[in-house]
Amino acid sequence: MERTVVDEASFAALKAQIAAYVAGPAEAWAARIERERRVPPALWEELRSRGYLSLAAPPEYGGAGVPFARYLELIELFSMSHASVRMIVHVVNGTWRAMDRFAGEEQRRRFVIPSVKGEIKIAFTLTEPTAGTGANLRCSVVREGDTYYLSGEKHLITFGTICDYWLLFARLAGTRGADGTVALLVPRDVSGATVVKMDESMGVRGTDHAHLIFDRAPVPVANRLGNEGQGLEIALGGFLTPSRISVAMSCVGLARRAHELAIAYARQRETFGKRLEQRQAIRFMIAENATDIEAARQLVLHAARE
Repeated sequence: MERTVVDEASFAALKAQIAAYVAGPAEAWAARIERERRVPPALWEELRSRGYLSLAAPPEYGGAGVPFARYLELIELFSMSHASVRMIVHVVNGTWRAMDRFAGEEQRRRFVIPSVKGEIKIAFTLTEPTAGTGANLRCSVVREGDTYYLSGEKHLITFGTICDYWLLFARLAGTRGADGTVALLVPRDVSGATVVKMDESMGVRGTDHAHLIFDRAPVPVANRLGNEGQGLEIALGGFLTPSRISVAMSCVGLARRAHELAIAYARQRETFGKRLEQRQAIRFMIAENATDIEAARQLVLHAARE
């Protein structure tokens, strides 16, 4: 991962700004998301205008250039807010990375930089009804001249109903394993595509999950990232590997928030003439919880630095 040195004073100010946002405006958004069961477009615009959707991208693309390990400290803060707020920040700060390493200059101009600036939305499109993150993809393409024809299904695709492009992973028809995989930027309005919104979920409401069905949907070969056979490499190394570390830090942030709420409750709840925080058994549990959270946090940061 990156070893970039950050200006500590500026980074501390950024963390304080995000912490204040999470404790203030984000709480109001959380209530609205739960009430309406959707993410209002105004939230996207607010996150974009504050620079929160381009924290990890390099300055030359319009980003803040925060190195990965330090960026995770910010994800920890966002994870103390509503899960949908965290999801937007997490996904948008990750998809540019998956594209950038394999993009040509024209693709960088059309897709990578506009996604960093918030001008277009990219949905990471790998999961299928019968395949997760392995090489057993069934969604396939047939190449005819300068066009791929895409057929198959994708499942539980975050932002799949509102994106401008699906960053989609498929395989060349007739191939097996990773060698036949490709990464394509598929326009959401492509012919031959059916988008089914998946409204119900246990949480993370408003992230517009979609089930996608393709029937010979045409995709220009010019929209392929990298070479044929590099699709899974782009998916794993470009997005999923850093994403898994980011999700781990999201769990740390969620645990921290739960810990804060537990302490607040212990300070105000009285039983038999004593507040819970005064009871030794409760104090032991709170201390052990804090230790576990900090240990997990340091493990995640170590993984990010490595």
